Amino acid sequence: MLFYILYHLERLELLTKQDKNHLLTQLTSYEESDIMTSLARHYNLNPSTIRVILNANIAIIYDYDDTTIRLGDILYNKNIGLNKEIDITDVICLQVYLALKQIAKTRIIDSSRLSKEQLEIYNTSMDIKEIGGSKYGR
Repeated sequence: MLFYILYHLERLELLTKQDKNHLLTQLTSYEESDIMTSLARHYNLNPSTIRVILNANIAIIYDYDDTTIRLGDILYNKNIGLNKEIDITDVICLQVYLALKQIAKTRIIDSSRLSKEQLEIYNTSMDIKEIGGSKYGR
């Protein structure tokens, strides 16, 4: 199971960044105790407080303290489908919004480490005004 989780993180990073030569989620050790420490080192986050939220379409790698959530990475798959690709950016943004809302509570979110494309997803997510019904976006 652990191998599948790591494989899924790498896959999402490839889909997000499209650079197979610089995978931050690629690990040299697959020992359970070393995984979070290795991710923390790669993302320059605190090994004691690093967390990963992972589902089929997104991964959020972050750490936290009493006042701040520091985002190390937001990884996502915006296109799904076998015969025809379907853009699910709106679903990705909703998933990111719900996850960050749940973990941040009253903390400030530091998104300074994200790339331009990731910041677009983050900013769109944080601009969500309405949940429920058919519209959830700006």
